[in-house]
Amino acid sequence: MTITEMARFMQQNNKAQNLQSTPQLPNGSLPPPGHVNPYCPEGMDITGRTDHRRIIPVDEEIVNKIKSLAFDDMVKNGGMSDGEEESQIIKSYIMTLPPEKRAAAGWTLNQISLQEADRLGEYVHQRDPS
Repeated sequence: MTITEMARFMQQNNKAQNLQSTPQLPNGSLPPPGHVNPYCPEGMDITGRTDHRRIIPVDEEIVNKIKSLAFDDMVKNGGMSDGEEESQIIKSYIMTLPPEKRAAAGWTLNQISLQEADRLGEYVHQRDPS
């Protein structure tokens, strides 16, 4: 057996061992069922999910905070925001909810923020089209 043949043999052997030890995911990107993401708060991992994209009831107090923040951004920054304050408000609220409602509540609050920003933008544009 030559050196080249031995190197090929070792390569094939390593490939076979790696295939056996690597977990095979069904579509190459989704984790296996029951997998828990240690880097994500419980209920917030949306990998492979679409059920979080729904409007759910949220506290009126948090809705008012989000709307007033959008208004303040419109007045002070011309509608521009870095999103930091809004993110902190949303995160602190959703972490008080049960895990099964967290992702949907975050999506709901984000939709409320976007709708309010659109509403304010339309109002300004009606008053001053330029």
